[in-house]
Amino acid sequence: MPSTSLVPSIPMDDWSFQRPSNLFFLGDIIKFEASVNLFNHGPLRVVVDSCVATPLPDVQAQPRYSFIENHGCFVDGKSTGSSSYFLPQTRTDQLQFQLEAFLFQQGDHPSIYITCILKATLASTPTDAQHKSCSFYSNG
Repeated sequence: MPSTSLVPSIPMDDWSFQRPSNLFFLGDIIKFEASVNLFNHGPLRVVVDSCVATPLPDVQAQPRYSFIENHGCFVDGKSTGSSSYFLPQTRTDQLQFQLEAFLFQQGDHPSIYITCILKATLASTPTDAQHKSCSFYSNG
């Protein structure tokens, strides 16, 4: 099987360059971009299966906040009314989303570590329950 690399990055506000700092303040919008390097194979689609935030660099650490679940649903807007969501996908090999910066109420950890599981599939594969990008918006 050919090697495929998924490359996450944190871009500037206008998505043009890699952001020089990973320091954000409460309420800031954190922008994420995930892309798949195509190398020598055909067009691929990148999707985010799940993402979790923890106060330590351990995906099992507590407290933890799962903000993308169910094979690609951005549930942050559903549970908190935040402005977090997937941007419309203009390229199948690239996915952009944004998360409203937050702090854990429990503990005294000023840092948040984000771990995501990404998938790459053939671009010709239709979107389905296992390979999707959906966002929830609050009505208020």
